[in-house]
Amino acid sequence: MRLSKHRAVAAFTLSELAVATGLGVILCAATIVSSVALQKSFRATDNFFASEIQQIRVVDYLDRDIKRGFSVVTSTDLTTVTMTIPNYIIKAGDPEAVADATLIGTPRTPTVTMGP
Repeated sequence: MRLSKHRAVAAFTLSELAVATGLGVILCAATIVSSVALQKSFRATDNFFASEIQQIRVVDYLDRDIKRGFSVVTSTDLTTVTMTIPNYIIKAGDPEAVADATLIGTPRTPTVTMGP
C-alpha cells in the first residue's frame, strides 16, 4: 500500500499582495505625515511659551523699575514712559569712585535720610 503525501499549498495571490502592500504604504505615509505635523506643532508651542516668558520677564523688570522710581511721567498719547530711577551702580567720576577706583561697577550702599 502506498501512502499519499498530499501537501496543501497556501499562498497569497498577486492581487492580495498588491492590496496589502498598498495599504501598508498608506499607513506608513500617514504615520510620517502626522509625526511631522506634531513636531511642527510642538516646536511652535515651545517657541510661543519661550517668547511669552521673555515678555513676562520684561514686564516684571519694568514693574520693578517703576516701583523704585522717584518719578514716573507718561506722554499725553500714553506711548512713552519717562522714569527717574536711583543711581544704584557706582560709575567713574562719582565721589565714591574718586576715593577708590576699585568700586567702579559695584552696587552702592543704600543710605536712608531721616527728616528733622
